Amino acid sequence: MTRWTLFLLTLSIGTGLRGQDMVTIEPRDRVEGWYTVMARELPNRGCTDSGCSWTLEHLLTYYGVALNKDGLKGALRDARADVRSMAADELVKTEGRAAIPWLADALSSERAAGTRLHVANSLAQFGDERGVQALENLCKSGGQSEPGAEASVRLYASESLLQLHKATCNNCAIDLLRSLDRPGAPREFAIRAAALAVATDFESATQDQAAAIRQIAERWISDEDDSVRRVAGRALALYGDAASYQKLKAALAVEKEPMARDSMQEELRRMAGRLGGTVEK
Repeated sequence: MTRWTLFLLTLSIGTGLRGQDMVTIEPRDRVEGWYTVMARELPNRGCTDSGCSWTLEHLLTYYGVALNKDGLKGALRDARADVRSMAADELVKTEGRAAIPWLADALSSERAAGTRLHVANSLAQFGDERGVQALENLCKSGGQSEPGAEASVRLYASESLLQLHKATCNNCAIDLLRSLDRPGAPREFAIRAAALAVATDFESATQDQAAAIRQIAERWISDEDDSVRRVAGRALALYGDAASYQKLKAALAVEKEPMARDSMQEELRRMAGRLGGTVEK
């Protein structure tokens, strides 16, 4: 994940692997094949809230998977999508590129979005275009009926494509932003801030892409969520014009949250430096 996305998602899900008394239900918990919930259900066994999180090997053993090649290959066909995801991750960890044929075979029949993400991302990291294509498809549509879960799948796929330096990430990420900019779109768990953060890490953007990001950031700079306002300021510093500068300046004037205010001040300085004499400071 990029630094922004990792920071924002950590704020919302960082307590997830530590005791059931700290459980929150987030959008990706509702995506079949993400194994956050299984980790939370594992008996505490003396862990403290500040103490431990569960290793992948611990989880697999608890759910009855043998930690050897045959056991993990068999688990790719387990009835539980979360176990299939864990097995795919462990095979990559222990077998490396040798796992490519098994992962490709699993991907060909996998329907759970969370597991498809795990397997596709692993294949793509190995340079396998089957994984890249699957990520691109998931970025366009996560196949989830619940809007928050749908946005989470698309966000993860977009982020994965960005890490792989794929230009297709840009249009996917912007399409996701537009869907989150509509009335009634999911607003939970910093999902909009994380989605906009992907756009601030593009390697390059066309004029049309920059304009789309700028328009959304100008609207979101006054959002009620301070994490959204912070990332919107960053997006304007990168893609904003002289009119955007004035909107960021106006937002700063009424900003009350200290972290957002500090961030906006820094982004305003950066923006002034980029735009030079075209703005009234």
